[in-house]
Amino acid sequence: MRCRNDQISSSTQDSMKDAVRSHLSSLPIHIQFCVTITLKQHREAFDRNGIKYVEKLTSEEAGRVAERFMVRLNERVLKRRFKMFRESLFFVPVLESGSKSGRLHLHIAIGNIPKEISWFSMKFPIHKSLSGLDWVDDQVFIDPSPDEKAVGSYLTKTVKKNSDMILWERTPEKML
Repeated sequence: MRCRNDQISSSTQDSMKDAVRSHLSSLPIHIQFCVTITLKQHREAFDRNGIKYVEKLTSEEAGRVAERFMVRLNERVLKRRFKMFRESLFFVPVLESGSKSGRLHLHIAIGNIPKEISWFSMKFPIHKSLSGLDWVDDQVFIDPSPDEKAVGSYLTKTVKKNSDMILWERTPEKML
C-alpha cells in the first residue's frame, strides 16, 4: 500500500529503507545483474470505434511490463527448466518514478543465473526479452555483477521521496 509522503515520518521512511536493504542483503542469492528499463509514458491507442487517443502509462501497466519481461527472460535463459519444472531466475522488480520528471521506469535485480551463462551471453536474452513489449523504450542499462550492498541502495534509493514500489506481487513465485 502506498501512502502519501506527508503520512509517513522521516524516521519511518528511513527504517523502511533499512528493512528492505537488510532483507535483500540477507538473501542467500547472489544478484548478478541490475537492469534499468525506461518506459514510454504515453502511447497512441485506438478505441472500439477506431478513434485514436493517447493512453498514459499507469503503475499497474508498468508492473505488467516487469512481469512479462521476467517470464520471457526465464523462458529464454532456463528454457525447459522453466516451462516444465517451473524453475526461475530470482528477481526483485522495483517501479520508480523520476525525482524531477515523475517518469516511471523499472529497476530489476536478477540473480540465480546458471553458472554456465556468462555476462556476454546474458545481454542478448535480456534485450530480446524486452523487444516487442508494450511501453518499453529503447534505453536499457545492464549492470553486471553489482556489489551486494550497492544492490539494496540501487533498488531503494528514493524511498524517502515515496516513489519506489517494490513489486513483491510480481516476483516469480507469485506469478507461477
